Formats: sequence, structure tokens, C-alpha cells
Amino acid sequence: MDILGIDPELSDRSKTGLKWCYEKYKAYNAAVQTMDQLLKQGQWPSVVKKPNLTELVEIFMSKSYWHSYVVKPLALVASYPQMVAWLEDGGHSDFEVWHLQKSEYGFKELKEWLRNEGTLDKSAKGRFEKSEKDKRKRGKGKGKEKGKETQVDEGGKGKGKEKGVEGDDSGKGKAKASTRIHKRK
Repeated sequence: MDILGIDPELSDRSKTGLKWCYEKYKAYNAAVQTMDQLLKQGQWPSVVKKPNLTELVEIFMSKSYWHSYVVKPLALVASYPQMVAWLEDGGHSDFEVWHLQKSEYGFKELKEWLRNEGTLDKSAKGRFEKSEKDKRKRGKGKGKEKGKETQVDEGGKGKGKEKGVEGDDSGKGKAKASTRIHKRK
């Protein structure tokens, strides 16, 4: 642990929780990089046996817990900057990240959050993102809203749809309202 710069507190297996496991996950990855670098440079002490990766995992937690719960979901978290910031206590509220308020979050919730593409509550995520978007728009003047247009789609069989479509950064339109006109026979 000294050679690899691992904080002894991280070897305490009684401490659990998602944020604590994330700290251990980061420390494991840093230790692997440090070990590889020391070996590559020929600076690994000859009197100390090089640990294999399983032995390194077991400094932090059991290998079965590591492989069953920790490594896969935390590897995926890297592509979600808000979740990474939340795990590192970076100032995001629970609701901003999870879109649901709970007293505690575990790997069960994290796996569901990843399955749902970054939320525990899809409807709350939509409301939150809409309110955030509205907050950003409030600062703009009337003439600064760009990309708004109205489309009229007259589909077959006598039905017409009218949609207001607002442009967004991804180039995909989002329907604001939808009205159907039905003709009587």
C-alpha cells in the first residue's frame, strides 16, 4: 500500500456506500497505473512481490463484491460527468443527478440509473431539464430565440396534424403541441 500510495483508510471494509466504493474504485485504478509505471521504469522494489490484480482488489474489498457490483457500473459512470461530480461531492444535488430524492443510493439504483440513461425517474428528468432550459432562456431578449418554426403535416386519410417544432442543438425537433383535426363521415 505504501509503494502504490494507497490511503490506508480505503482498505477499511466496514465502510460501504456508493461514494465510498467509487473512492476505492478510483484508488484501485490509480494503484494499477502506478504499479505499471514503476515496473516499466524498473523501480519496483525487488524485495517486494508484485501483487496480481486480484490481490490489489482485495486491498479494498472482496473480489466477488468487486466483480458483482462495483467494476462494471462504475466504469460506465465515466461518460456521465454529472454523476462523476456527484460521486466526488462536486456540488450537484441528488435531484439534479438522480431526478429522484432518496435518503441513500446504492448499486441497485446506479444500475437502474444507467439503464434509464441517466435518471431514476424519466418524467422528473424531463421536467427538470425543461425548467433548466427555461431558466437559461429567461436571460435572453425577445429577438434572440432562434430556430422556431411551425410545420403542418397533412398526412393521408383526411387527417391533418399541426405541430409547433422548436429547433435544438442536436438538430432534432421536439413537438411542443399536437392537434388532430377529424372529419365527420
